[in-house]
Amino acid sequence: MRVLKNPVLLGGLLVLLGGLLLLNMLGIHVGWIARVILSGLVIAGGWKLYRLGGNFRKLIGAGLMLLGLLSLMGLLHVLLAIAAAIFLVYAGWKLIRRNRRTSAGVSFADGGQTTKSLRGIVKDDLDKWEARLRKAMEKK
Repeated sequence: MRVLKNPVLLGGLLVLLGGLLLLNMLGIHVGWIARVILSGLVIAGGWKLYRLGGNFRKLIGAGLMLLGLLSLMGLLHVLLAIAAAIFLVYAGWKLIRRNRRTSAGVSFADGGQTTKSLRGIVKDDLDKWEARLRKAMEKK
């Protein structure tokens, strides 16, 4: 309510709002302006750290400048999406590999006895299948 009582503050707010609407019509959006400002601040902070010296500060400063430049160019979200995709593929691959080692959810905590019995069952089934296949081939 204080804004409505102060005409200078209300006028400044209306000028700012009107200017943003005109910029929007020209294709310059508020999100773009915010991205440029925030990226510029990150680049400036990185430059300040880089100038102050020290190996660790130079490394952090260079990283911040690179992060700001990527954000300014609009590539930061692409790199984050690629990193997320690589992480998801890696996590999925690890789950597949883990399940392949523990066939059908059987625990191998019994010292391998379950594995031996499973191999015996699979081998017996394979032998039966081979025998049926030989009989079918002999009939032809």
